[in-house]
Amino acid sequence: MAAHFPEPAVDYRTPSFVPGRQDFTSHHEMMAFVAELAAINPRIELLTAGASQGGRTIPALLFGGASSGATVLIIGLQHGNEPAGGEAALVIADRLARGDLAPLLERLRIVIVPRANPDGAEAFRRVTDNGLDVNRDHTLQRSPEGQALGRLFVAFAPDIVIDAHEFTVGGRWERNFGGLARPDILVQYAMTGNLSASVTAAQDRLYREAIVPALERAGLANDWYFTSDPAQPRFVSMGGILADTSRNVAGLRGAVSFLFETRGAGIGRTNWNRRVFAHVVAMEAVLRAAARRPAVAPPAESDIVILAEQTVELRTLVFLDPASGAEKPTEVQWRSSLTIRPTLVRPRAAGYLLAPDAESVVARLVHLGVHVERLPAATRLVVETYRALTLSHGVKQDVRGDDKGAGTIVKGSFATDRTEVEVQAGTFYVSTTQPLGALAAIVLEPESPVGYVANGIVPVGSGDSLPIRRALEAPR
Repeated sequence: MAAHFPEPAVDYRTPSFVPGRQDFTSHHEMMAFVAELAAINPRIELLTAGASQGGRTIPALLFGGASSGATVLIIGLQHGNEPAGGEAALVIADRLARGDLAPLLERLRIVIVPRANPDGAEAFRRVTDNGLDVNRDHTLQRSPEGQALGRLFVAFAPDIVIDAHEFTVGGRWERNFGGLARPDILVQYAMTGNLSASVTAAQDRLYREAIVPALERAGLANDWYFTSDPAQPRFVSMGGILADTSRNVAGLRGAVSFLFETRGAGIGRTNWNRRVFAHVVAMEAVLRAAARRPAVAPPAESDIVILAEQTVELRTLVFLDPASGAEKPTEVQWRSSLTIRPTLVRPRAAGYLLAPDAESVVARLVHLGVHVERLPAATRLVVETYRALTLSHGVKQDVRGDDKGAGTIVKGSFATDRTEVEVQAGTFYVSTTQPLGALAAIVLEPESPVGYVANGIVPVGSGDSLPIRRALEAPR
């Protein structure tokens, strides 16, 4: 097995690479390391994005860089038991502060969050202290960790986002297919409904076409990101298409967005150098591509995709026999996110109307960065109201089947009724023509699994009506 994963010739200065080290970087060591980098380079500012539920600081390193270049956000350790991405973020920070990557700051502004879930990292646990999955919290932002990342998205409006994770080597792969995962690193960009075509094109042709050759030159086996399905053992899925992960929410914000996952979950420090190296190679490829690429065009207006599903095809994956190390090509049912099929679409409204007493909902929208206006006077508008046809309660789970991020959701189907109404003064108006219009729509449409209605933030009112209305014309 080891012959497939030779150690790279690298020499990193981050805490976990101290000679003789047998464990991973602690929170205290991480904080000391980022403070040291900020102290030695005047172009670095050490920020506090927020605090975890356990009271630990969530630091962010801001590399001032060029005022006119792209802004890159690197996020590590949203899942606390996936340490290689966070360590790679520290390596990149070190090389920017006092190494060979410093010239990139003439063209880029870079924000690095090496540890987004410090409590989970310290306990070597995937989720936060209260069991939330931070990487399923980028729309609802119910955790202080998700809110901290949300503040960075609003403050810096990144053009490129990197989210660094690790995937399971054995587990269900061994049970379902009799083998261990083969790739060094899995890659996926934002794939969800309502993405700008220009974002998708840039991700594929400008960035992925730079990342994959860099990995191949480094001798690193790579593939699209994929994960197992606990309910259907012969199925393998690409990363999800819901707008709740940092990858997909960043895409809806207009950013080029990549997920990197190295083979590391469940194997301790085995291949530690190679796992960190794989992340570093991928991150560096993105930074170098960003330094020479133009900004992505803003998204065009289109219908709103509320529900969609992956498409299924046959594909061959290569696993490794755990006893002999031999490669095992295996045919799988592959759920692809490259092509998604919309199952519920509505024409894009001019905007959404919320009642004057909906301050708590508006606060959530504003924290996402959505612009909300308040009507100063009453006006007549043509609107669509929602009427519930069916309502039930279910359990939301990500495609991996983890119950740690599950929660009760309202599942329903809704009809819309068109009418002209008098809209009272003080009503909140959320335009869909703003840059985050698609993100606003996906949280306000009631059938959306990541939205405010499905997650109980906006209750279904009396008579099965909703306190959200679709404005078919913009108020003057």
